[in-house]
Amino acid sequence: MTLCLAAALAVSLAGCASVPSNAMTSTSTTSATSTTDGLSAADKSAIGDTIKTWLLEPRCDLMTDEFLSEQVLHMSEGDRVKQCDLYKGLFVPKQYGRNDIRIDDIQGNPTAATAVAGDYSTNITTTFTLVNSASGWKIAKAA
Repeated sequence: MTLCLAAALAVSLAGCASVPSNAMTSTSTTSATSTTDGLSAADKSAIGDTIKTWLLEPRCDLMTDEFLSEQVLHMSEGDRVKQCDLYKGLFVPKQYGRNDIRIDDIQGNPTAATAVAGDYSTNITTTFTLVNSASGWKIAKAA
């Protein structure tokens, strides 16, 4: 199952390279206090939730316009509704769940952040870049 997660993380990011990491550290947070890197615990929790939800559900609202366009290889450029329909049509339900996804090394400030996603048994990871908008955190890049 974890091999499926690792492969799916790599495959779900069409056109993006997975970056192996040997030093993933836990960033479990529960309070809303500010941390030394400029992100509150609530922001870190929201970032982790955004990534996990995007990996498991066809949610266009969790992507910037540019990232959505990249996910559908720039087809229907400029028409977010059509691109979202394409994305949802290509989405493959995952064979892993939220608890199989590991989110680590969340860093940034209240407007932009990065986080590393992977699983608990392989060294296959993806670094996500997110931006904070009026509607919450959105994925802007995955590499």
